[in-house]
Amino acid sequence: MLLRTMLVTALLVASPLAYAGEPIVLAGAGTLAKCGDWSANRARTDTLSTFKTNSVIAWLQAYLSGINAERYYQKGRPQFGLPNADVLRGMLDQYCQKDPLLEVWLASDSIAAELTKRSAIPEK
Repeated sequence: MLLRTMLVTALLVASPLAYAGEPIVLAGAGTLAKCGDWSANRARTDTLSTFKTNSVIAWLQAYLSGINAERYYQKGRPQFGLPNADVLRGMLDQYCQKDPLLEVWLASDSIAAELTKRSAIPEK
C-alpha cells in the first residue's frame, strides 16, 4: 500500500505532458529528450553522455516498474517481465533508430507494449 501511495503522490506532483489532447503525467530523464538525442549520446563515450544514457535507462526501468506495480494492484500479477538494462538499451536503440524525432517516453511506451505482447506471465 505504501508503494502505491508513493507512486500516486509522485504522479500527482510531476509535471504534465500533453499528447493527443490528453494530459499524461510523467517526469524525469525519459521525458526530456527525443530519440535523436538518445542516439547521439549513445554514440559518444564522454562522461556526460554516458550519464545521460544511464539516467534514461534508470528512468525507463522505473517507468516499466510503475506499469507493473499498477497492473499488480489491478489484476494481482505484473504486466510483463522486466529485462535487464542492457536489453532495454538495445530495445530503445531500435525504436530510436526508426524515428529520431520520437520522444523517448513514447518509445518507452512502445517498449512496454512490446514486452506485454512477449510476456510469458499468464493471465489470472
